[in-house]
Amino acid sequence: MKNLGAQEAIYVAGDMGKPEDCERTIQTAKEKFGGLDYLVINHASLSTLKKKNKSPFWDGDMDILHAEVTTNYNSYIQLASLALPLLHKTNGSLVIVGSMAGKIASPFSTFYAGTKFALDGFFTSLRQELVMQGVNVSITYCVIGLVDTGLPAKFKEMFGFLMDIPAAPPSDCMERQRCQKKKNRREERKRGER
Repeated sequence: MKNLGAQEAIYVAGDMGKPEDCERTIQTAKEKFGGLDYLVINHASLSTLKKKNKSPFWDGDMDILHAEVTTNYNSYIQLASLALPLLHKTNGSLVIVGSMAGKIASPFSTFYAGTKFALDGFFTSLRQELVMQGVNVSITYCVIGLVDTGLPAKFKEMFGFLMDIPAAPPSDCMERQRCQKKKNRREERKRGER
């Protein structure tokens, strides 16, 4: 983080599938920094990797679905909800890292895609509600495709195939998110000047 300009970096280890870890994350930021200017929410659970039958198809496994919803949807909303009062004080920014799987439905992603579609709907609606209330918190929803984190290889190993989709290096994805955030802030300032 220091190579990105941070004077100090604080890490909070946690499982975003556990509400108490989400709460501890925001509480730590409040205690250490006194508030928040930015919150980037970017995590995911791919519980399909834990499926017993190893099939990539929807099979009604509600335990897997519950795990996906808890980590990939509920925790995003919990983190954002806990952070909003802090971001409101600083006219801060909330960045939600979504997925192309939440924009274009495809086979073998029913569990994951459902949560990502839900995130887009929730945060698009929340953005409008904040504007209606006069709350100056920016919300950017980033849509990224396949990222080369090692997971594509695991899927290929587990399911025996992988659609021919090129994976981007993580550093490229982060740089695009930073540029989009800056662009959104400039557009918001222009709207405020009218």
